[in-house]
Amino acid sequence: MSVKHITPTELYRLQQESGALGIIDVRECDEFAAISSPLATNLPLSSFNVENVVDKFDQKAPIFLLCRSGSRSMHAAQILASRGFQAVYNVKGGMIEWQAKGLPVVRR
Repeated sequence: MSVKHITPTELYRLQQESGALGIIDVRECDEFAAISSPLATNLPLSSFNVENVVDKFDQKAPIFLLCRSGSRSMHAAQILASRGFQAVYNVKGGMIEWQAKGLPVVRR
């Protein structure tokens, strides 16, 4: 399976149209706590465990991975694609692009 790409704007629009989506932010907990998408679940790459993802997300449903710029999320996306997830998307530009487009964020 290969990893597909999606922009933050496309992902946000898709979420608005179809409801809850499987969005994983792989940044570290402190980064996620500082600012994050209100749509995402935090599963840091440093302790990324495919079994945790399998427990929380359907392997047949689309899953979207997000980080600061798109590098760490691409790594996590490749892991999931190699482990049988069927529709894996890397969010291009990550939270940098998410914020630049003015999409909703949560600051804790």
